[in-house]
Amino acid sequence: MRETPKYVLIANRLRQEIAEGTYAPGDQLPQEMAIANDFNVSRITVRNALQQLENDGLIYRIQGAGTFVKEAESSTTNQMDYDDFEIIDFDRDQVKLLDFRVAKPTKDLQDSLELTKFDLCYQIKRAIYYHDDLIGIQKLAMPVKVVQGLGMDALAQSIYPVLENEQDFNISSAEREYTLVDANEELAKDLSCSIHDKLLMVEQKSYLATQQIFEYAQTYFKTAGFSIKRILRYKPTKANN
Repeated sequence: MRETPKYVLIANRLRQEIAEGTYAPGDQLPQEMAIANDFNVSRITVRNALQQLENDGLIYRIQGAGTFVKEAESSTTNQMDYDDFEIIDFDRDQVKLLDFRVAKPTKDLQDSLELTKFDLCYQIKRAIYYHDDLIGIQKLAMPVKVVQGLGMDALAQSIYPVLENEQDFNISSAEREYTLVDANEELAKDLSCSIHDKLLMVEQKSYLATQQIFEYAQTYFKTAGFSIKRILRYKPTKANN
């Protein structure tokens, strides 16, 4: 598995410092070269990190002057919309828990979750149904040393509000990648499809504000006879006059 890109790590660090008040609204961030020297990366990597923060509405740049922290427009600016993180559409789909265990991570999970072979992690498998049709399988893993006391009852719903409200998690960001893959024997059995049928794999790593990864998920959707539809609604941060 690939390592987390350096620009994502830099963006997460700056995002955390903004959230903690190290850089207050209106403050100027360090120059690109200073950030590059601190992280031992190129200026292009720093620019990619700053672009992420600008896309998130956290900073703005003035040509010839520098980069500044953006003023929060309302008290709801930092509220998280969990639909943006969630791969499963819990408003539409039903979830059935197929497997829940605590075990040592495989080599792939060690790399993905930044664990050692001596660590333990929750390993979860869930089936996704649209009405009565099986449309997907999700494999989810979380480090026990990060996510403590996870119960099976939390896995029939979106896990992010549970982690925030019951474990005081400060969830920050996620990386998501979409790939078309062939079904292997295990997936073909789980999804009642044929080996080598094309599946849409959605791979996601989710991070806390401390840059600690707390979740690695692989979700496989059937592509034959099914489509994935998400309804996106804009939630304004300013109250209407």
